[in-house]
Amino acid sequence: MKRLLYILPILFAALVSCEREIPYNGEYEDPKLVIQTSLCAGTDNFTCYVDRSYFFLEQTNPNDKEETIKNPTIEVQSALNKSLKIVSRVQNGNKHTVYLSHPLQANDTIRLVVSHPTYGTAVAEEILMPAFEATLKSSVWEPKKKQCRFVFDFPTQYERPDLVLYMKSSLYFTVRTIVTKERNDTILSCDTTDYLKTITNLKSNNKVFESEKNNKYDNAQIYYGKVLYFNNAYLSSKGVEIYTDDILYAYDDTTINTAKDSTITTRNYTYMLDSCVFDFEAQSPTKTIFNNSMAAYWGMNDDYYDEMDLGALLSDLIGMEEPVAVYSNVEGGYGIVSSVTRHTIIAKEIKKE
Repeated sequence: MKRLLYILPILFAALVSCEREIPYNGEYEDPKLVIQTSLCAGTDNFTCYVDRSYFFLEQTNPNDKEETIKNPTIEVQSALNKSLKIVSRVQNGNKHTVYLSHPLQANDTIRLVVSHPTYGTAVAEEILMPAFEATLKSSVWEPKKKQCRFVFDFPTQYERPDLVLYMKSSLYFTVRTIVTKERNDTILSCDTTDYLKTITNLKSNNKVFESEKNNKYDNAQIYYGKVLYFNNAYLSSKGVEIYTDDILYAYDDTTINTAKDSTITTRNYTYMLDSCVFDFEAQSPTKTIFNNSMAAYWGMNDDYYDEMDLGALLSDLIGMEEPVAVYSNVEGGYGIVSSVTRHTIIAKEIKKE
């Protein structure tokens, strides 16, 4: 151990103290287009980001100043709807909002072609996801348990088992705040404000959520989290119960503060359960593979080293570490063209049990 500690300063000195230009004899790669978008069936528009790649020896640092790719050509081709075309497009920097003549269709194969006179042509194809079917059967609040319980039917099981499906919710409270300021028994002001407060918390013991992505209590088969992932093998299920804990239907709260000038500020809060919004999403395997590769990339490049892992430290310093390849389905360029399907259910009237 002591010998290693003596060697480390010598290695660092040899690596960083000598400045000498080493010519690069490899092949120079011309910049290519980088495109990124996620398509959703049922919508007649999408957002597409168009950028270009940077060679590592370029003087321009893309992190210092973003280069805007001016006037790229964007074309959309549909296998099911030959009349589908772009009717308008709004560019803001490298962000393009594309408006279509018809809504995108589930199970359609979309071919996206982006061209630029300097950076060539990038092409990608993606099969659009089918609709996510979910029906809310009941929503109640149980005062004894302080729980909101929701029951869903999920009638559809996707034929593609490699899809990632998940749900998240936002539980809204209407909050009325009355702020009163007084001094020497004289009311100086009284203001009333209403706003929405969000509480997010989901739990379920149904097997439809048997996924390694979900958190689970060790002593019970209960899955929990801000997001719950589905197990597609059990998705064709009815009577799936989801609940939230520690929820009061309505309650009041008061705070009182006294300032140095004897001004007393009283805040009265009235909370009333308003609604719950459930967002369901299914993402294509393309998006899943891309997300996993990005997670691996950032995990490998987070500047963290085990203090005794000298091999990892030196290999990164001298550029010997094998990089993680970020997945791309774009030909002639880089990036990702994926597909998602979304479904929203709003529980507006939550009954008291």
